Amino acid sequence: DFDTHIAHHTHLPGFVATLPLALTEKTVEIDAPDRPNWLRNPLQEARAEHAMGDREAEAQQFAAGIADIVAQWSVHDVDGTVRRAEYSDVMVLVRKRTHLRVYESALRTYRIPFLTSRRGGLLDTLEAEDIQALLTFLITPFADLEFAQVLRSPFFACSDGDLMQLAQEEVGGSWWSRLQRCEQSGAASAELSRAHRLLHNWLDRADKLPVHDLLDRIYFEGDLLHRYEAALPVEMYETIRANLQAFMEIALNVDAGRYPSLPRFLAELRELRAADNNESPDEGKVGEVGNAVRIYTVHEAKGLEAPIVWLLDTNDTQRKPDSYGVLIAWPPNAPQPVHFSLFTDNRSRGAKRAAYFDAEEDYMRREEMNLLYVAMTRAKQALLVSGNGELKETSWYDRIAAVVEEGDNPLLVAADNLAAVSPVVATDVDAALLRPLPTGRHTMCPTAAQWRGTWLHTLLQHLSASSLAPKDATILLAEDGFQKMELADKMALQLQCDISPSDMESLRQQAQHLLTLPTLQRFFDPQNYSKACNEMSYVNARGELRRIDRLVEFDDEVWVLEYKTGATLDSVSHSVQMQEYRVAMQAVYAEKIVRCALLFSDGTLCEISTPTTKS
Repeated sequence: DFDTHIAHHTHLPGFVATLPLALTEKTVEIDAPDRPNWLRNPLQEARAEHAMGDREAEAQQFAAGIADIVAQWSVHDVDGTVRRAEYSDVMVLVRKRTHLRVYESALRTYRIPFLTSRRGGLLDTLEAEDIQALLTFLITPFADLEFAQVLRSPFFACSDGDLMQLAQEEVGGSWWSRLQRCEQSGAASAELSRAHRLLHNWLDRADKLPVHDLLDRIYFEGDLLHRYEAALPVEMYETIRANLQAFMEIALNVDAGRYPSLPRFLAELRELRAADNNESPDEGKVGEVGNAVRIYTVHEAKGLEAPIVWLLDTNDTQRKPDSYGVLIAWPPNAPQPVHFSLFTDNRSRGAKRAAYFDAEEDYMRREEMNLLYVAMTRAKQALLVSGNGELKETSWYDRIAAVVEEGDNPLLVAADNLAAVSPVVATDVDAALLRPLPTGRHTMCPTAAQWRGTWLHTLLQHLSASSLAPKDATILLAEDGFQKMELADKMALQLQCDISPSDMESLRQQAQHLLTLPTLQRFFDPQNYSKACNEMSYVNARGELRRIDRLVEFDDEVWVLEYKTGATLDSVSHSVQMQEYRVAMQAVYAEKIVRCALLFSDGTLCEISTPTTKS
């Protein structure tokens, strides 16, 4: 009952090809000819077998074919323009998603960008496994295998030498304890030091933050998206970014984010990973991202078209086995079914129901042909068909191969014409849209002196009174104030301020000197002022955020202090900044005099005078 079709675009070229079925020799373990009845010791000798099966061979053929299409094929547009074929011109169709992972792996090997419709595969992606390994380590710091995976991943990009350094550490213990000792001894590489610093912070917050907030901190502090992009080929950027974002969304979308603890969240992930594809989280949706091969099931491709279509795994004739089924015959206009019964295997069908089963089988064959029709008509100019294994009768591959006529490929471009055939570039695009967007600017790494200035600044903020301190508050101003601090408090302050252990003692002495200077004590002793505030933020008239290092309020005046580490000669360069502070604070403290000063690390207080107005 098939009606003959005619082509709508008769001026476009057409090409249909069935590739040779991918076949590999059967896996056979080779016996030693000189050792009859020989038994292989599996702990000492690997099994002699072929690593690639039929499906893997087809996947390799498929990926190599896609690369060949982009390198040597052309595509004819409706307006008659001929251009080089691109990845986005290729649509790949499969009947089912069962073996999609094999074909995707081959595409990744050839570094071919693709968009897939595979469902339920998010938790099995490498980037999601890296995050799960990190979360597992945060609740079990003695999990050495997960810890090693995290160190080697783009999270920290530690080298094999870094891992060998931890593995060969003489004292022993968990790898985390080894990393801590390595960091304390100064033998850690830059990558290991970064891993120690970040993991120490994340371990401290793993049992305090909700899962989503913890993941958000990990993504931000670890610069996760950019580090994965730097470690992977450019054609995988969008897929990796989408998967990382999709994993973040699991913490809110799955079970409405009701996870009382990180272990409970990981337990939920294990259940989702073991579930079928309909329940396990899907990979991130990347949409139509630029130049990429599209992979769909035939059902999903209804209504879509592409210049080149590749049908995969067409030699498969297996249907989904059912443990039981329902046989029903219900004519369209009948008010009720004329037959309804259950069945299992062929032996339970019986002769009386044979006519119904024959009609059902005819219907299934018709639907099979309808689905093949949908698949073949997605192609505008070229249809490629591949399969694997021994040829099976009535398979899609067998039906197409029986009627394909061999001929030259009109889309294949001669080698001497490749340079002339190029992608069409629009000429009416605004030139401003073609300019690259700014992505930031390169900044120099802080010098040792700049780091010391930052640490001294932070110490002064932590050791001086806050804005709400009453006049009878006590702070560490005595000469032995730091000595009276508990060792644990000193260590906590050092970690909180992220100060180098070798600089802590000298910075302690410098901060103590500044806080106890007679000329500065009025700004730090609560007995001498009304209120004080560290890191006071405000928004100026232009909507910009500004932050004052220390604001001290007295009965008749207000002082704005800025900590500086440069030479006192640099005070003139800061006058504009200080005058802006003065104007802003004068609007707040209209009845008091606002005075501004720079406090240098040597204890010099340099007041910035009010500019005189010329008449």
